[in-house]
Amino acid sequence: MNRIAIAAVTGSLLIGAWAGGCGGHPSDISCDEREATPHVCVLYGEVMVDQQADVKATCTNAAGTVGGACPTANVLGICTITAGGAHTSETYYSEGGETADMAQTDCTSNGGTWTGH
Repeated sequence: MNRIAIAAVTGSLLIGAWAGGCGGHPSDISCDEREATPHVCVLYGEVMVDQQADVKATCTNAAGTVGGACPTANVLGICTITAGGAHTSETYYSEGGETADMAQTDCTSNGGTWTGH
């Protein structure tokens, strides 16, 4: 998923959180983009029920795999992004030639907080 799609989903989650996010129990949704370069898995925290279908559709439209958590093997680090009430974390992986330094630069240049592994 490219940064524009991530920003669009995060923005939608922020609007939902601000509006009170009606309905049901929130849950985490992950989008594993194994075929992307770099390999990234985005975890959207506490997505409200009425927003879950949109988050899942955005993921599958970007050729991602929807789940409840990101894989833990070959992790370079995690980039945490907080915008208002919405939290996302992007897990970067060593597959595809990405290095920890490259991932950290990508994270921090986009306003994220990097945690290396």
